[in-house]
Amino acid sequence: MAYSPPFSSLEIETLRQTIARVGETRRLTVLNEGIMPEADVLLCLYRNQRINIHVDLAYGASLHAIDPVNAQELLALKQWLLEHSLHSQDHES
Repeated sequence: MAYSPPFSSLEIETLRQTIARVGETRRLTVLNEGIMPEADVLLCLYRNQRINIHVDLAYGASLHAIDPVNAQELLALKQWLLEHSLHSQDHES
């Protein structure tokens, strides 16, 4: 079985590029970007629901639903982002 890195290993630039490149497939867009102490945040709209993608220096990338989003759908989005980000030219293995 091939090794698959966890979602938390993704970097902010890789996620930003992935969403710009293929986000329309999942109706995912970046509305704004923010910075918190020790984390970058992508403020996103996903199928008319707000979600944030945090990329923390210590803990890595994670998804946070602002509006109610089905947990299975959020997990599917995380997996989809991971798969498409790994195919990004700029992602390093």
